Amino acid sequence: TAGRQQKTLNIEPLKKPLIGLIEIKGNKSLSKNFIKSFIGLEKGMRLQPEILDKSISDLYSLGYFKILYYEIHTLNQNEVNVIFHVEETQLRRFHMGLRWDNLYHMVGTANVQLTSDIFPGIRIEDQIQIAGIQKNEFAISYPSRSLNFPIYPYLKITNSRYPFKHYSTKRFEGLYTYSSDEIRAGLGLFLKNYWNTEFEYLWKQAGIKTEENLGYLIFAKDNINIYSSIRILAQLDLLDDVLMPSEGIFFKGTYENSRKELGSSQNYEFYQARGKIYKTFHLNTYGISGYYHRSTNKTPIYMTTIFGGSQVFAGTKEFQLHGSSLTFFRLDYRYKHQKDVFYHLTLNWLMHAKSEDLNNLAENLWGSGIGITFIT
Repeated sequence: TAGRQQKTLNIEPLKKPLIGLIEIKGNKSLSKNFIKSFIGLEKGMRLQPEILDKSISDLYSLGYFKILYYEIHTLNQNEVNVIFHVEETQLRRFHMGLRWDNLYHMVGTANVQLTSDIFPGIRIEDQIQIAGIQKNEFAISYPSRSLNFPIYPYLKITNSRYPFKHYSTKRFEGLYTYSSDEIRAGLGLFLKNYWNTEFEYLWKQAGIKTEENLGYLIFAKDNINIYSSIRILAQLDLLDDVLMPSEGIFFKGTYENSRKELGSSQNYEFYQARGKIYKTFHLNTYGISGYYHRSTNKTPIYMTTIFGGSQVFAGTKEFQLHGSSLTFFRLDYRYKHQKDVFYHLTLNWLMHAKSEDLNNLAENLWGSGIGITFIT
């Protein structure tokens, strides 16, 4: 306005303060140096809250902590102390459970998890299933990110025995026992708690056995082979819940290449991809999922068989859906009737399936189903 002198104020922007001290409180088994190696900030650096939040996420993902948070204490205008408060989980955990399966009937499970305080970051786990399924999975890995680089080595040993049904294009062929002993060793890459990639060498002795040798059975009495292959797995998981997701995206891809040059009894290649998308509007949840695999004609049939039966593709029996190449899509609708009661509607479309011997082709097969879920 006229006659009024304009005044300019020299306003300095607020600078991020320096870190005077980083302190760890509450740790008992894990060393302070091990925890500090994940924080990403050191004494004398500028405070960056986004790095602290990422450090919290990385530390939680190790499974060592039950409680983990930080406080910022101001010393003066340009200096702060950062205090981390932790409460560690038990380094040794044991879990047991029972479940009922329509095919395998009663299945018992026991799981042991060990983490080391001598070599922080090493994780040992063993899971055994008994009764309807005989399976043991042993794994040892080092998912420590003390080098601020999310690569971890691992070793896994799996032994399994369970019933396997084989269907030809027209009929049920017979009941077998799937037998597998495998060793996997590799490197994993884990990013931001939702992306995981593994590169591994796989050796396995696997195949299908039967007590009978009827004329129409396509397998011999003992069809056990040795496979040696390179496998790559990649997984993106942004789902908000494992059992009943309402939002998010999931993708998993697998590539396996078995070569005689590596010691395998036969050559084959196997490609597999699956994905899911969920979106919820008020009480209504919509899901779209798809599945695809392709293999060469020497790929073992248990790798080209879909497990889960009608839970995966409505209208099929366990092991009934298989082929050298296979593509299907599925639409899901879920309505939240009450807090703990949900209604489901499923529609799936088998777009393409070609038999392992390449002589039979199926296209445009549809299936549908309805269901109800109670949460206790």
